[in-house]
Amino acid sequence: MHNLKLELNQLKGVLEAKIRQPYVEQIIQKPFIDEDKLVIANFLFKNQSISIAKRERYIITMMLIQIALDTHELIPGKYDKAISNEEKQLSVLVGDYYSGLYYFLLSEIDDIEMIQLIASSIKEINEQKMKLYYGNIYSLEELLHAFEIIDTEHFIKVADYIDEQVIIPIIKKFFMYNRLKREKLRMINQEFSNFDYVRDKLMIGDKAFILSTVDKKMDTYIQEIDEHLVHIPYEFTSLKIYIRKKLGITYKTFIAEEG
Repeated sequence: MHNLKLELNQLKGVLEAKIRQPYVEQIIQKPFIDEDKLVIANFLFKNQSISIAKRERYIITMMLIQIALDTHELIPGKYDKAISNEEKQLSVLVGDYYSGLYYFLLSEIDDIEMIQLIASSIKEINEQKMKLYYGNIYSLEELLHAFEIIDTEHFIKVADYIDEQVIIPIIKKFFMYNRLKREKLRMINQEFSNFDYVRDKLMIGDKAFILSTVDKKMDTYIQEIDEHLVHIPYEFTSLKIYIRKKLGITYKTFIAEEG
């Protein structure tokens, strides 16, 4: 775990240097680096037979894509709170700037297939984001499907491309757990959540009902994640420990399962 922390700190340092824009940070919030996604990106390329420099470039590229997508998500939808034109314009421009950076890095690696793969995943993600933006979601299942595409598609396509399919189920469920946790906190803190407009539109229950449904879904994800972690290869041991600690899965529980 000590080595993992060192690796993450180094990667975060490189990322922060690439995205640092002091003027922009005065107007819109500082770009968020999702540490869980950085951990997964790091493990995806851990077993690849490539140089350390190339491995780092792939990881940084993946994270720049994620930051670009997250920055564009700062632009409110029809049902979210309004922001100033300056904030909106900067969110678009900065997201586009990060997009340009990751395409530049991929072009330096000279990986045309990866560029095509990334473009394909971004197209699918943006289609789902437009549904959310305009409120074109008509069921709870459809909302969860949109979340899954937005939060996991990029990583799943890369995992499949580099033949690391063994952790795809973990990526899906771990990132979905995190999404539901964020949406739940927004509801609790009286902030806009995508569950709000689905609840209002479909009249599927009050806030307590939605929170209860989300809690049950999160518990299911934890159980399913732990089941998948039991079967992943030894080289992913640090990832097992990281995820189990993050989700509060106790040591006794997984010793019993693997014993």
